[in-house]
This record gives sequence, structure tokens and C-alpha cells, in this order.
Amino acid sequence: MDDIRFIMAKDDYSCIYTVDDRFLSTTSLAQFEAKLCDFGFFRVHRRYIVNLACVTDVETVPSGAIQLGITGVDERVPVSRRRVVPLKKALSLSSTLAPQPCRPIVCGAVGPFFMYLPNRFFAEGIP
Repeated sequence: MDDIRFIMAKDDYSCIYTVDDRFLSTTSLAQFEAKLCDFGFFRVHRRYIVNLACVTDVETVPSGAIQLGITGVDERVPVSRRRVVPLKKALSLSSTLAPQPCRPIVCGAVGPFFMYLPNRFFAEGIP
């Protein structure tokens, strides 16, 4: 499960993105969500479930939409507007390690979008 980066719904299939590959499944996103929610996965969009441990950054794009960067994947994952607040809460609680101090990050070209993320989301040398 740690290898799964995110799952994307595509037509009648779900595409599972892992560290090295992609797999198609006939299992619905709702079924994946029910099975994986206790393991650090979160539904960020009607078409996407992400592994919260693999989220590297949160970005606000010029249209005002929010997208996630995922470790080892070039593709950005969109976040639906109604999932932003629950995602903030999920990210602040997703650390399985001892509680860590959080730092505010500001992302976006259309005004600031503030989100508090544990320090593990910051690369060395970034304040």
C-alpha cells in the first residue's frame, strides 16, 4: 500500500498509480475509498484518491483551483472546492510519527492560499 501514490477514476476503471507503474482495476473509487481511508488515503476529488503520505506540495493555480504535488509523479492532482477544508484537516493529522511542528505555506498566483503542513513536507533549506 505504501507504493500507491494515488488512484484515478477513468471511465469504468480505476487507474492505480504506484512508484514505478500504473494498474487498471474494475474496482470503483467508492470501494477503494472505503477500504483505504483507514490507511492514510483521502478522496480529494470525485475522480481522485491520494495517499496523504505522498503529498509534497499544495498549489493554487491561476484559475483559483488547488492541485497537489505527489512524490514520484509528474502529474498534478486536482482538489475539488468542497474537499479543501477536509483535506487541510486530514493533512494536519496524517503524520504517523510523533507530532511535529507545522509551518505555514503560501501557494498560488491568484492570491495566497494558506495551509499548515507538518515539517516533513518541506525540503531541506526551504524556510
